[in-house]
Amino acid sequence: METKFVRNRVEKVRRSTLIVPGNVERFIQKAMTRGADAIQLDLEDSVPYEQKDIGRQMVLETLNTLPLSPTEINVRINNEPDMWLKDLTCCVAPRLHSVTIPKCEDTTIIREVEAKLADLERERGLLEGHTQISILIESALGLSRLDELLGASDRISTVTLGNEDFCLDLGIEASSTGEELYPYYAQVVLQARIHQVMPLGFVSSIADFRNLDNFRRLAEKSKQLGFMGSSCIHPDQVAILNEVYTPRPDELERALGIVQAFEQAQQEGRSSCSYMGKMIDPPVYLRAQLLLKRNTTMMSKG
Repeated sequence: METKFVRNRVEKVRRSTLIVPGNVERFIQKAMTRGADAIQLDLEDSVPYEQKDIGRQMVLETLNTLPLSPTEINVRINNEPDMWLKDLTCCVAPRLHSVTIPKCEDTTIIREVEAKLADLERERGLLEGHTQISILIESALGLSRLDELLGASDRISTVTLGNEDFCLDLGIEASSTGEELYPYYAQVVLQARIHQVMPLGFVSSIADFRNLDNFRRLAEKSKQLGFMGSSCIHPDQVAILNEVYTPRPDELERALGIVQAFEQAQQEGRSSCSYMGKMIDPPVYLRAQLLLKRNTTMMSKG
């Protein structure tokens, strides 16, 4: 069956992804009330090896009982073959939107996960392509192969650079600003744009959940660098990410003015115009259109 999912970074909105351990029921239930665009049920680092089966059962029960809502559900699976097969078997369901492959370095695992997802979707009466794939880059090798990795499957919808493991692999410690990682963030954003997937990320670490002022500053810098959303580990961080990645009223007003002015110029046979003292040409017009379109999608998610 032909895959029905087509990647489109314009349509997709995932400003905030709240990560919760897949084996702690009270965290999972509360996560759904926090207003995040997506919830990631983690079966990897957050769950000790001896708790993996309990986590899988809890994820299965969660996916079977959660009410329909705009909130996307993502499951971060384990990378090892003997575990990710079990993870996928327990989590492919109508309520699941995507799975995250951590420590992604090889196209083999992407293709194997894709094939298993297709099998499970057929078995469970889901449209082939229903379940998207997110990849998490956590090593120098993974980053060096990013172009190849992103081209391995049309199911891939997002890519994230995992700061903590990536810094460990490079033998560096991230600063409070994350500036030493800017060149690597740029590579992720560039490749994501080439392959039409969403670049998600956060400069520096998301672990400092008490200093919310600094978290906001870093979120704004992340947006400026080209990321379209971020993961977080604490409910207080969710509202900040949603606010930072939602256009402000003045931005929307300016974008609407640009669109109207440019389209009026087109009707008059011109391909540029001025608005509020600045020249408006096609790239500026298209950027304004994109902002308005994404805002409409955000509003539809509530």
